[in-house]
Amino acid sequence: MESKLQRFERLKATMREIDDLTRTQNRCVENCNLRRKSMDEIDKEIANCDEMVSSILANGPSEASEREIRKKAPKRRVKRGEKPKKKEEPEIPEEILQESKDLFELTEQQVEIDDAKVRIKEIESEQKKVKKRIRTKHKVLGNKTCEEYVKFQKYEKEIRIGVMEVQKSKEIFYVWGIAIVVSLTLAVVSYTDEPYDWECTNGEHTIKVNQVLDGVSDCADGSDEYEGGFFETTSAEDAKNDWAMHTGGYSMMAIGTFPFIALGLWFLGESYGFLKSRYEMEEIVIDDLKAEKDAHAEIFVLHNRAISESKRLTKDKKRATEELRAKESRKSMSIILISKSKQNRLELVSKYRIQKDRLSSSLELLESTEVMIKEKYDSIVDLIPNQI
Repeated sequence: MESKLQRFERLKATMREIDDLTRTQNRCVENCNLRRKSMDEIDKEIANCDEMVSSILANGPSEASEREIRKKAPKRRVKRGEKPKKKEEPEIPEEILQESKDLFELTEQQVEIDDAKVRIKEIESEQKKVKKRIRTKHKVLGNKTCEEYVKFQKYEKEIRIGVMEVQKSKEIFYVWGIAIVVSLTLAVVSYTDEPYDWECTNGEHTIKVNQVLDGVSDCADGSDEYEGGFFETTSAEDAKNDWAMHTGGYSMMAIGTFPFIALGLWFLGESYGFLKSRYEMEEIVIDDLKAEKDAHAEIFVLHNRAISESKRLTKDKKRATEELRAKESRKSMSIILISKSKQNRLELVSKYRIQKDRLSSSLELLESTEVMIKEKYDSIVDLIPNQI
């Protein structure tokens, strides 16, 4: 039979064990509360991920979507002594990416993209019709297109320029011919064989230059008949030589100029005839072109309309293509954001399951602790005084 001291020691040891179990129980309760709180937060983050996906599918990605996804994504803690790694975009599993693409095909954004593609095809179809209209050959235009006929207009401008150049050339030829005729006329008019006066050496009187060295002494000192040697010439000889050159030079000039005059006149006549025929031919061509343009004005009006419509369609196609690229870019961003959000959701679900398993373990430990505390209390019931 136990003594009072043994019973007291047993009671004291049991109470100490009960205190330890109570502290363990409190820790289990605290852990359970933390697990439940963490699970609630994870559950809210999962709901936010689902809401993010729904928002992206409905309205497209916002500017803050990617930041929110990165913010809500579970972060990996860096261990002590471990160097932080560079930020790298996590690879998205192919099945998640494909699931996001399939999910996106049902959204309004995809409908807008399909509508934009249809619009571009319609514009291309209209462009083909307009190009066919522009390239149509008209029988009334000599089985040519309007674009080919426009070359006639350019040719007409060239002809007009050519006509102006021809007119200027004609004027130049006229001026040149008139200058030649005037110069020759002045030369002929200014030419005269009237002998000029020559002064005798003694200066007493003058005689005509044609009387010098004519075999008759007309001067009192006879200087008009003086002749020098082989190396020297007298003033009479100089005067006679000058007079001979004067009369003979004009004669030679007249004889040599007449063939050139005849050649120049012939060239002027031929040039004038050629230019006149070309000018007349160009006038006929210009008149024909004007007549054709006036006769087929309606065709050119339709052609100009087709050109304007083609330019408009080109601008519309460019604008529609830019819009399609923007929408496809937005679609790609949406798919990436949806994939990241779904991947984050999977990670959060995995984290939730871990917390749930730990909560179950804590609850089991709490339950077992409560059972042990009850057993300890039952073992010392006989040692506790009766309560009044």
